[in-house]
Amino acid sequence: MNEPRILNDLFGAEAHEERAAIMEYDGGLSRAEAEKAATEDVERQRHKAEVRWMVRNYWPDGDALSGQLALVEKRRGAEAAERLRTDCRAEWRRYRDEVAGQA
Repeated sequence: MNEPRILNDLFGAEAHEERAAIMEYDGGLSRAEAEKAATEDVERQRHKAEVRWMVRNYWPDGDALSGQLALVEKRRGAEAAERLRTDCRAEWRRYRDEVAGQA
């Protein structure tokens, strides 16, 4: 699968620089403010995409999702894994209800 490469393209350094430049020039922010805001924006969008990807790829296998979350905890720490776990649970419920409504 190409998801990591795609996520890097969408949320990597180039996207960050572009967002910061837009925020600086069009938004009137200082460079430091624009960099901070761009970092927050890229991280928020990356996290949202990661949650959707994990639910779509592991539904309905909760054990496989738990295994992936264990890897996230090992690589990025307990705080990152817990945030992802919490948001995946909410998205999992939403997705379950959406799939059930289509049956």
